[in-house]
Amino acid sequence: MNKTFFIAIISFMMASTALLTSCSGDDTIEEIVQDNSSWVEPYSTMGSTMEQVKNYMASNMKDYSLKNSQANMLTYSKSAGMCGILYCFSPVTGELYSVIDTELISKKSDIMKTLKEHYSYLDDPETGLTYYYNGNKSLAIIITEYDNTYCNVTYTKVTQ
Repeated sequence: MNKTFFIAIISFMMASTALLTSCSGDDTIEEIVQDNSSWVEPYSTMGSTMEQVKNYMASNMKDYSLKNSQANMLTYSKSAGMCGILYCFSPVTGELYSVIDTELISKKSDIMKTLKEHYSYLDDPETGLTYYYNGNKSLAIIITEYDNTYCNVTYTKVTQ
């Protein structure tokens, strides 16, 4: 009986210590940031120069900052998280041919709505993807889920 009582007291002390330390104010709490701003379509005029993209981004997309500028790529990102835009240029002509915009998955329905308002689209029942394209079919757009938090909106120049 004494052993059982002693074990019960020790167990109670360990449980109360664990409870009190797990509820302390020093614990780090991961905040889930919800970006409630509406989605703004990135610059996607295929054939543009690097300077045209930089000028557009500097004047119209002020919440993005240039993080990397290489011979054939520009990388822009927002201040928090992994959201950003990657611009790819042809090494031969220097013209823009691809844009990848990484956004929060919570914005996916807003992105789809905006793209459906501005582009023609085709749903593929086999893949479950929707393909968007402009009037002369020189631009193809697709939204893919990167993970449970982010999605990519990819703009690609289509040559015929």
